[in-house]
Amino acid sequence: MSFNNGLEKKKFMAEWEIQRKTCEAAGMSAESIQLLFDFEWAQFKRDRTFYEHTETCGEPYCSESDNCIGSWLDEINDAELALRLENLSTADKELLTLIVIDNYTHAEIALEMGVARQQVTKRIARIMRCLKFPHI
Repeated sequence: MSFNNGLEKKKFMAEWEIQRKTCEAAGMSAESIQLLFDFEWAQFKRDRTFYEHTETCGEPYCSESDNCIGSWLDEINDAELALRLENLSTADKELLTLIVIDNYTHAEIALEMGVARQQVTKRIARIMRCLKFPHI
């Protein structure tokens, strides 16, 4: 069974609302509660990404023993583009997967990676130059 992002997000938000009320009742500041939420939200996204990219799947994308990380690269029909993508580092391919497949924003990626949003933007610009595409 695949990860139902909408359902899991709804459950997370419902559980978080209960936790928020508990924190407020305990006298935590709004800033502390927001920091706790940001931490748990980042963990939720990491768990989602892990699940989506390590679930095994059948043909035609990968064998039973393989995982599906980067399987979308196999669907590229342009040979020149496929070669340029293949030459990217694993980290760059993972970044592209977060943007193209998982629809993460630059800010979400920065939060997940623990870097400034500008660093993510610069890294994406470098990848686009390598792929000879204009900026996203």
